[in-house]
Amino acid sequence: MKPKLILGLALVLSGGLFGCSTTTQPTSAELTWPNVAAGTWAFVPAVVDERFKQASIKAMGTEDDIASINKSIISDNPRENVHVIALRWLSKMLVMARVRAMEAECIYVVEKLNGRWTVRVHYTQWIS
Repeated sequence: MKPKLILGLALVLSGGLFGCSTTTQPTSAELTWPNVAAGTWAFVPAVVDERFKQASIKAMGTEDDIASINKSIISDNPRENVHVIALRWLSKMLVMARVRAMEAECIYVVEKLNGRWTVRVHYTQWIS
């Protein structure tokens, strides 16, 4: 990897994941998410995996938020029989979820926009 790219990733990760204050919590626009072509299953890039590992296990939202996050993920791909197995909070408005489907495990990025939880992108952890 190029040194500038590594430095940039380190700055994003350290600023966006460690000690997020209530006034400067990241949004998906502030954190760059690797692109996934529509209809494809891209495997989890290292930066996404690292963000998930460093994100907060402690819920920053309400039980209603958690139910809405689950609903938005399930409705994103209703035929796959998916269920959320772990949530990680980057902020009150930005969540990552480890999701299990029949033959795959994915990481979803879900953001609260205009009062609704919306799936931004998902990546494949493994597929059988």
